[in-house]
Amino acid sequence: MNMNKIKLTESFVVTDKIPKALKKMLDKELMIKEIKRAYNNNERVNSSDFYHDYYYTSLRFMKYYKWIGEYAGDHYSALHKQRIIFSNYSAIVLKPQQSLLSHNHIDDWDYQENSYDISLLYPLYIFKNKNKENHIHFEYENGRFKKQRFKLPLNENFLIMFSSELRHSISANLTKENMIFISLQFKYE
Repeated sequence: MNMNKIKLTESFVVTDKIPKALKKMLDKELMIKEIKRAYNNNERVNSSDFYHDYYYTSLRFMKYYKWIGEYAGDHYSALHKQRIIFSNYSAIVLKPQQSLLSHNHIDDWDYQENSYDISLLYPLYIFKNKNKENHIHFEYENGRFKKQRFKLPLNENFLIMFSSELRHSISANLTKENMIFISLQFKYE
C-alpha cells in the first residue's frame, strides 16, 4: 500500500546572519540617512493610518536594498529548492515606546499584485537596552492549537525571513533612540 501525504500549507521562519563581505559592501550610514529623510517627509507606503502599511516608509531605490534582497533570495533558493524573486522594499522606523501592531503582508483585495509569499525583516539600527531585548512576535495556528505565539530577538546584521501570511508584530522600542528596519518582500517564481 502506498500512503501519499499532501502538504497543504507551510509557514516558516528562517534566520541568517549576513556575511562580513556583504556587511562591508553596505553603506549603513547612507541607508539610515535616506530612511530618516523619507520618514521625516512622511513618505508612507499608505497615507491612511487605518492600514498597517501606514507605518512603513516608502524608499527610493538604492542598490544596498537590492543586494540584501539578492543575498537572501539566492541563499533561500539554494537551500530550500524554491526560487524566489525580490519584489518590494520599504522601511520601518519605531520611535521610543512605539511598537508595530500585528499584521501580515497579504492584501485580501489584491492577491496578485499587492501580496507576497515571503517577507524579510532586516534590523538596520537597534540601540541595545541592557535590560530588555526587542523582539519580533509571530502568531500562527497549528491545527487544534489556536493562537500560538513565537518570538525572536531583533539584532543588527541578522535577517529574519518568514511566510508573508504569518501575522507578526514588533515589540515596543524600549530604548531612547529610533529603531530602523528594512522590510523586503519576495514572490515565488
